[in-house]
Amino acid sequence: MIIIGASGHAKVVLDIAKLNNIDILGIYDDNPNIEKLNNIKVFHPLSEIPKESEVIFAIGSNKIRQKISLQYSNLKTQILIHPKSVIDSTVTIGKVVTIGAGAVILKDIADYSVVVGNPGRLIKYNDK
Repeated sequence: MIIIGASGHAKVVLDIAKLNNIDILGIYDDNPNIEKLNNIKVFHPLSEIPKESEVIFAIGSNKIRQKISLQYSNLKTQILIHPKSVIDSTVTIGKVVTIGAGAVILKDIADYSVVVGNPGRLIKYNDK
């Protein structure tokens, strides 16, 4: 898994990835001043991300995340599920979904949703 973005939101994504035992192959960011994040090397520029990579966009700003995700639409984006959430086995989860800590998911989740709470409720949509 590759993380795109190396600021505050990326630290949270890294923590969740570690809790889910997801191997992080690298972190990419366009800011050449960021060399490491949590002792993981940050690569530059984004255009160097290997094609067809599986990525998580760890960019807090909706506007910037949307711009970059449109530029790199050939990459495979992932679902981000906090390991402290509970998901019913009958639920279908859409693409580019984020499920927060402690969420209890009892119903299907549409593409691009951000869901939190017990029971899980939609709080916003990730930008497409």
